[in-house]
Amino acid sequence: MFHEEEKEMVIQSIHNYFLDFFGNSMEYQWMARHYTYSIPRLRNLSSCFDMTIVDLEWEDDENLENFFAYCPVWKCINIYFPCMYDIFTPESKIHLAESVKIHEHFATPILSHFKGKQLVINHTFCKFSELVEFVNKWKSGESFHKLEYLRIQKNLLEFPQTHFFNEIGAKYIPATRIPPIHTLLKVHVEDDRELNTDPIISHAYVVRETDNRVASVMIQGKTMSFGVWDMTEEEFLSMVDYFQIYFVGRIISS
Repeated sequence: MFHEEEKEMVIQSIHNYFLDFFGNSMEYQWMARHYTYSIPRLRNLSSCFDMTIVDLEWEDDENLENFFAYCPVWKCINIYFPCMYDIFTPESKIHLAESVKIHEHFATPILSHFKGKQLVINHTFCKFSELVEFVNKWKSGESFHKLEYLRIQKNLLEFPQTHFFNEIGAKYIPATRIPPIHTLLKVHVEDDRELNTDPIISHAYVVRETDNRVASVMIQGKTMSFGVWDMTEEEFLSMVDYFQIYFVGRIISS
C-alpha cells in the first residue's frame, strides 16, 4: 500500500530491488489496467498489450494501427476482436511482436506476415489453401524463421486431415512408435497462469529444407497446431527411438 503521489517511486524501488536480487534469472509481470494503473518507465521492461473490442460496428482501426506504429515493438499482443473484416495491414507492427494471440474472423495478414515466435488465432475463417501455403513457406525457409509455435482454430468446417497432410508433404513417425510431446514455455503468461503452450502429440511432421529442422503438425477437428523442434530430422528421429526404448523398458520392468 502507498500514497498515490508516491506510486512511481514505490514501483521503481520494487522493480530495481527485484533486478538487483534476482538479476536475469527470472521473469515477473507488472499488471496495468486501463490508464488508471499505469506503469512508469523501468529498466529491462518489455511491454505487452491486451485489448478487447466488443462493438461489432467498431470502425476505429486506423487509430489502432497508428497506435501500434508509434509504439515500440511489443513482446506480446492479445486482441479479442470479433470483426468481419481485416483490421491489420501487411506493414503493421503487430507482425513483429514475439507472441500474438488474436480472435479475428479473417486472419490472413497475420498468418502471412507474422515474424515472431508464437501465434494463436481463434475462431477464424482461414482457408485451407492459406494453411498449406503457410507450411510450404516454412518448409522452404522463405518465411517464419523465428516461429516456434502456431495454433489456428477455425470457425466452421473441420480440417480435412489426410488431404492436408498430403498437400504439405508430411512425413510420419512409424505407427509403432510413441510420438514425442512438443510444448514450450509461453512468451507471455496470461491470467490463466498456464506456463506452457498446449501440447502437440502427432506422428506427422515436416522438415525445413534450409537447415533440416523439424516441425510437428497436428490436426484435431477444427484446430491445427504446428510446433518447431530445435533439432534436425536425424536428431528428432533419434529422440523418438530413445523414448520408445525408454517406455518399452519401463513397461517390461513394471
